[in-house]
Amino acid sequence: MGPLFAVHVVLGLAANPKIKAKFDGMMTACTLPPQTIECIDDKKMRALFRGVSAAADDYGIRTAFQIVYEDLGPVRVAGDLIFNQLQRVAGDASERSAALTDVIDDSQETAETLAATRSLFDLLDGDASGGLDRSELLDSPELLVLIRQEDEADETAVDRFLASADTDGDGQVSFLEYCLYAAEAGADTSLAGRAVQDALDESMQRRRHAAADAVDEETAATAVTGRRRRKKGTPTERFDEMLTTCLEWEEALQLADCSIDPEPDECEAEQGRFALVLKGTFTGARNAHVAEALRLCYEDYSPLRFGGDLIFALLKRIVAGKLKGMGGKR
Repeated sequence: MGPLFAVHVVLGLAANPKIKAKFDGMMTACTLPPQTIECIDDKKMRALFRGVSAAADDYGIRTAFQIVYEDLGPVRVAGDLIFNQLQRVAGDASERSAALTDVIDDSQETAETLAATRSLFDLLDGDASGGLDRSELLDSPELLVLIRQEDEADETAVDRFLASADTDGDGQVSFLEYCLYAAEAGADTSLAGRAVQDALDESMQRRRHAAADAVDEETAATAVTGRRRRKKGTPTERFDEMLTTCLEWEEALQLADCSIDPEPDECEAEQGRFALVLKGTFTGARNAHVAEALRLCYEDYSPLRFGGDLIFALLKRIVAGKLKGMGGKR
């Protein structure tokens, strides 16, 4: 009861100009162009940056994040820690992206091809090392189709590809090296455009079949042992429960015809700030990039997990109060 009461007290404070300016600066520094985000090797980091960009593009989500950052100390501490990590990654990614600027355009079609290439690259990078080595290339029929020339043998195609694309000579092709090689080969080759998307679709289908086979094997093992291994009470499970509950709250409020928009003169008052956080929460729950970024933060950063649980408990009370109030009016 004590911690929740503290959130009630703190989350109703007026905006702090200095903290708001700091938050705005952090958001600006971590809002990267899609091309730059694709140049980040770490999958989790890419998800975080996509979430930041999606939040920055939506006023309601950004406002909710800003209020929580301003008013909750644990969230602010964890946010500063995450920002320091993101800032370092952003600098490195910007340098990589700059190398692509001179060889690719910034059209929507190119952006889609780059995203498909990154997805295919990640699927083929079995050890998540950030590079494709000779064995991974030989074990990737989807990529072999893209790099093979005429009736070229697989080993010959891979060796030729490595000799040309592996510019730093470390024995593997990084994502940036692949993109530069594809750009130099030309947009009319099989390394770009529709062919990449086709290869991605084929690779995903092959892995879905493999996953289905694995599920069948687990089901068979369950029939023998009578048990299925499950992890309960994990942060991921808890986050998913809260996400589902938020969507249910939104639907319930809509069915009750209950508005959550604050009055213009209430935005800096307690109820107004509560309403803005609630509204931004609903919008963020429906945004795949934002939801995934929040899930990763909830899983990996205990201060954010603590803050998230408190905010969820507070919003639960607010929603219950609104629904109860609407019930009294009927």
